[in-house]
Amino acid sequence: MIAVALRGARRKGPPKRRDEFLAFVERHLLGELRRKLGSDVSSALMDDLAVGLADCYPTKPPSRPAPADDDETTERPTIRAPDGETQPPVAVPKERAPARIEDDDRVSHVSGRRSVLVIDADRMARVDLSRALIRADCEVTVRDTCKGALSSADNYDVIVTDVDGVAIDDLIEAFVDDPPSCAVIAWTKAVQRAKSMFVAAGLTSFSVVHKEERPANVVAAVDALLTDRGRPH
Repeated sequence: MIAVALRGARRKGPPKRRDEFLAFVERHLLGELRRKLGSDVSSALMDDLAVGLADCYPTKPPSRPAPADDDETTERPTIRAPDGETQPPVAVPKERAPARIEDDDRVSHVSGRRSVLVIDADRMARVDLSRALIRADCEVTVRDTCKGALSSADNYDVIVTDVDGVAIDDLIEAFVDDPPSCAVIAWTKAVQRAKSMFVAAGLTSFSVVHKEERPANVVAAVDALLTDRGRPH
């Protein structure tokens, strides 16, 4: 895929500046990534790439005064490709915000597919699990915190969440006040804690999978829970 992108860009190698590298990925790789991984995972990967490259590539000096502190994004200067074609400016976040994926940004909207919300503070774990779920023909939304998750819980067939580092108490309290209609799976190292929390919250349709197990085990748990609830898989 990278070789095809390089040929399409008429380059022998990737750009050496961070802003040009990001523009190259967005222009020549992002479309294929979205087709293979879905928009949610691809957007998360681009966000992580922009942050991860901050210390690896020098950036060009700004061509205009810095924006006011209340601006949400910093606009990068226009980039000219080697063949002279002008690329549009690339806007990137000034600082990384929590990954809040809205309902209309799901990987797929195909009717009848199982809809899964993945909540995990570990971005690599989110990506690995999302890939496994997408391969199993699931519609996936990702978040890195439980805050506000229950407001859209009815839109999902299953919520898969860690219980560490994701503000799980907010979700449990919301479950007590308003039990979810969807199934819930904990993918976590804190297995006993997760079971105790779910039982105390009065959940009746849940499963707990140890995080050292493969994402395929979570997919199997999704299948099992939805089969028990009469949802086809």
